[in-house]
Amino acid sequence: MGLGEIGKKRYFEWLRSRPKVVQVLAAKTRLMDDMTDYEEDIGKGYTANALNYYIKQHGVTKEKAIKEFGKMIKDINKIVNEECLKTTNISRRVLNQIINYGRSLDVLYTSDDVFNHREGMLKEHITTLLVDPIHL
Repeated sequence: MGLGEIGKKRYFEWLRSRPKVVQVLAAKTRLMDDMTDYEEDIGKGYTANALNYYIKQHGVTKEKAIKEFGKMIKDINKIVNEECLKTTNISRRVLNQIINYGRSLDVLYTSDDVFNHREGMLKEHITTLLVDPIHL
């Protein structure tokens, strides 16, 4: 998505092979989603939440678990950067799309959980990013 005419089959196959950068971004997505949805999930009786499992497995408070998830997310961001720097057989534009996906998670999972509460700021963020961007 977002690649237009350069979206070649080999790039799609590369992504389907789940390279490390795709795996770690999937983990980042899970961590961020479960951190922001923790209270709502628990309130609905859903216990299949990574934060909930971490709290129970390590016997820590929610705040301590969130701090540890933050460290994990920082490590994931480093891995994404390393993987994109050492991946030379894939177009820079494709890699930029992957990096931008990781960046978008930081916007989508803010304190008001833009992604899961679409009535909030999601439309405004998308408009600012895609319709009325700041041109440098």
